[in-house]
Amino acid sequence: MGCCSGRIQKPMEDPNLIKIKQGHEIVDKTYFSSVASNYISNKNNYYRKNFNVASVDSKHLNQELEELSFIRSNVNLEKLLKLLSSNTKITMDEDVVLHSWAENPKTIGTLATIQLGIFASDKDISHESSFTDAILKTGIVDKLLEFINSQERDKFEAAVLAISFLSENNADIVETLIKKNALPALIRHMRDPKEGLKGTAALCCRNLYVARPSVQQEFIQEQGSGLLIKLLRSEDSVTVFETILNLLDLILDDEDTIQQDVKQHLQSFDIVDELDRIIFDTSRYEQDTINEAVKLKMLFN
Repeated sequence: MGCCSGRIQKPMEDPNLIKIKQGHEIVDKTYFSSVASNYISNKNNYYRKNFNVASVDSKHLNQELEELSFIRSNVNLEKLLKLLSSNTKITMDEDVVLHSWAENPKTIGTLATIQLGIFASDKDISHESSFTDAILKTGIVDKLLEFINSQERDKFEAAVLAISFLSENNADIVETLIKKNALPALIRHMRDPKEGLKGTAALCCRNLYVARPSVQQEFIQEQGSGLLIKLLRSEDSVTVFETILNLLDLILDDEDTIQQDVKQHLQSFDIVDELDRIIFDTSRYEQDTINEAVKLKMLFN
């Protein structure tokens, strides 16, 4: 619930938000929230990083859990890659919840994917160049892309989460994902009934389309923009906040210039009406979210 339920608070319009230069509208992005567009990924960290599992195949399970323990202690991605292929079935206590929306793992392979996501969400680990090098050299990206196309929900949810962390401010991994045509599968997950998955898949798409104009166009052509606008109807203020920032990144080019064709395209989805609905619904949305909606709307005036 917003901090100021029942009344409207709107920030003063900044005349310097948009500057005209040689006929182009240049946006001062510093006027928008200083929160980077990984807001949801921070929210989506795993609740627990150590957990107990059981299996009917106890011999294989014990061996693989020992390997996973070694991997966890040594950040050994070569051994992790091997475990990603494991189909050893596991069970967990019903009261154990590892993540706010993603299913608990049903196999060692999914458990290994979760461990990868935990590594990638740890800045001390993921910001090391050796970590990125190992991700690219081991073929882990190929395995994740196999998983996001899986029919097994625990696998594709864990894989989308891992990609959301891996693609955060990592140009080399993003470029690899683009070259391997990850975007269509990620857009498909934006159609999922589970809101957490939709929002995280949208974040993954954003991490790709800010890297290259052609990916922006592909995202639009594959109907990702319409799905992104639908996320503005989320009941969760954080999801809406994140979606507004993702839309900002979609409408701007790499020089922070408003792309008029993208602007017109988004207007065809009645984006201004959606933003107005957010701005006036102070009982549902946090004030920070409302403020960002006001500022994004200014780009469509």
